[in-house]
Amino acid sequence: MPVLDQILFDATKEFNIDRRRRVEGAGEKGKPQLTLIDREAAFLLRTYQQGIGVWMDVFDSSLSYQHGLLTLVASSPLLLYSTCALAARQLSLISCAQTWTSVAEKYYGNSLSLLRLVLADPAMDPQQAMVASILLSSYELLKSPNHDNYHQHFRGAKSLVEALRAYESKNRLMMASFWIYARHEVGEAMNQERPVMLKPALWPRPDDSNTRISDVDVLCNDVLRVCCEVIDFIFGSSDNGRGRKWVKEWLGLHLDLDGWLDRVPCALNGIEYGHHESRRFWFARPAFASATCFYHVSKLFLTLHAPPSTKAAIEHTQDLDEQIQYHAQQIIDIALSDLPESVLVTLVQPMFHAAKHIYDLKRREEAVRRLEQIRIQTGFHTESKVQLLKSFRKTLS
Repeated sequence: MPVLDQILFDATKEFNIDRRRRVEGAGEKGKPQLTLIDREAAFLLRTYQQGIGVWMDVFDSSLSYQHGLLTLVASSPLLLYSTCALAARQLSLISCAQTWTSVAEKYYGNSLSLLRLVLADPAMDPQQAMVASILLSSYELLKSPNHDNYHQHFRGAKSLVEALRAYESKNRLMMASFWIYARHEVGEAMNQERPVMLKPALWPRPDDSNTRISDVDVLCNDVLRVCCEVIDFIFGSSDNGRGRKWVKEWLGLHLDLDGWLDRVPCALNGIEYGHHESRRFWFARPAFASATCFYHVSKLFLTLHAPPSTKAAIEHTQDLDEQIQYHAQQIIDIALSDLPESVLVTLVQPMFHAAKHIYDLKRREEAVRRLEQIRIQTGFHTESKVQLLKSFRKTLS
């Protein structure tokens, strides 16, 4: 996040624009009309581009939510207000709440009103509706993932993803929106320890015929998909239904994760440094630190819910406790490494589950401090996870 001491202008200056008002562009026929952007909006757009916009594109090297989105805000009040709302919301959490809360709420209210109008219009622009829905869901997620408003926006985004079949779209911004939604989906399912809402069968898979399956974006999104399948499988089944078929699916998910790891080029793997007690990792592509943690948390969930040892499952059920500790340590040590904020915010849920199961008290304490640092630095909600880990610590003492 850029240094916020540059906020020197009066942020409470009124920016009351009628939601349908636009300013003519160059005056040429066919040119899109331009939305009025003032000093406040320009600052918030730049803040978004250098901050949360980077988070949105963590698995997207084409930077759809930085470059693609921001080329549209000048001609779309809906996207302008939604983007400014998200940026102002973050500033209210990490800078001056007194200054920025009212600004965030103003843009949020305007964007929500416009989104309702757009959704009621049969001739709506599906791309704008999808992007605005993702931005407003992110606004509420930043505020609190346990709040009813976030759940409502999240369900609304899911309905749009299904209605627009965003997971099949060839439109770059639409597909980027789907994968951001997918991260919300996985994070919310981990947070609630429940099945995912959008079934994994609908999630796109790498196509060997037209995509390089070793590309970083493809690998990152694909392990997210497998993680989704693991979560849906583990939290969507009861103990009574865990028969032979369940064991076969459990093994299949292990093999999917092993296959994913086999496709990872050596150059993308984290390079370990430091002593074991203070081990850290360096990644040539920082986003891959997040992908690696999704791999380990998927393995962690499968190992925690291992079936009784059978001949077929014996390879994956030997030394279960050792495997659990290994995956938990990997997640925490990666999360404690020198990583950008865009990656750290994706590690909140994996780090929580790792800290919940790790025996190493020093690493657990470091994970708690890291979660607190993430909240202070980024505004991303981690308080509930920190409190749960602290209460868990008390029950052990």
